[in-house]
This record gives sequence, C-alpha cells and structure tokens, in this order.
Amino acid sequence: GVDVAAEARVLRSDIQKARHNLLIGSSCLNGELFELAANGDDARLKEAMAFYDYVEVQPLGNYSTMIAMNSLPSVDRLKTVIRRLISTAKEMGIPVIADSDAHYCRPEQKIFRDVYIMSQGVGGATHPLYIRDENLRRKTKNPEQHIRLTGEMLQEFAWLNDEKLIEEIVLDNPEKLFDLIEDGIHPVPDGTFA
Repeated sequence: GVDVAAEARVLRSDIQKARHNLLIGSSCLNGELFELAANGDDARLKEAMAFYDYVEVQPLGNYSTMIAMNSLPSVDRLKTVIRRLISTAKEMGIPVIADSDAHYCRPEQKIFRDVYIMSQGVGGATHPLYIRDENLRRKTKNPEQHIRLTGEMLQEFAWLNDEKLIEEIVLDNPEKLFDLIEDGIHPVPDGTFA
C-alpha cells in the first residue's frame, strides 16, 4: 500500500480564532508534543506546549506498537519521555491529564479496533498502528484502548512512584477540566442514528 500523509481537517489558525470556546489537549503518541518530548530540545517543546490548555499522557501499554517497531527503544525510554512531558508541563503551569485514549468502551470490543487498524484507508493509506512487517505484526498485539476506570488508571500510573502526582494527573486535573466545561454541552446530538 501507499502511505498518504494526513491533511489537517481543522487549521490551527481557525482554532486560534475560536479559542475562547475551546479547550485544547495535546493528543496521544501521534501528537507533536510526544514527538518533541522524545526527540526535541527544551525550547521547541515549551514553544509547542504553550499552545495547549492541558497535556495528555496515557498508560504505558498504549505505546506498545512504538516499542515493537523500535520508534522507542524500551519501556524505560518511554517512561523518560512521559516524565519529561509531565515535568515540562508542570514547569509551565499547564495541567497534565492521564487519560485512557479510549477508542472503544469495553475490553471485549477491541476486536473491532483491530479490524480497523488492519484495514486500508482511502488511497491505500495505512493506520498509524499498522505494522508492515508481517512476522512482527503477527506477534504484536494492538494496544488495549478501552475506557479505564479510576482504579485502573491509578494502577496504570503507579510506576511514577509518587502518590501525590498520580492523584493530581488521574483525579484532580481531570476533575478541574470537567469543571471548565459548561453543563448542557453535547458533542453529538441525543438519539440513535442507524
């Protein structure tokens, strides 16, 4: 298949114009901040991070494909990158939010995501989690990306070995973010649309 570069669906300039109505999060491993925390210098990371209202970090397992494909050499390196995201955000006064990066609700629904990852997109594009090497693909599971409850999230970030920090990113900061969202806002209309 042929890789097709993704085009922006919403321009950053348009986001800036409507900024007063939006809360902007940093995204997952495919976002600019993760890449800069892994490979960029402090100045570039801080400059990019200044755009966001909050910085997101996900459970270590969400990054498993990156490690399998050697985009990151080890879980220890991954932890260093996540710690750098957290420390830089804290230095800049930007809240860090631990989230599931959920793509489905329950673990048993993972099969649907697996099929989606394996399917070619328009023009032969492949999903970012698709592993081209067949042998590696067969022995590498796609990350678990179900909605994790509070207890699960606390366990997922126990490796930080800092109870106060874990409570801040798993409990306190998400609650503060929710408090910023007006009641009555619905991203999709009520009802079922077959």
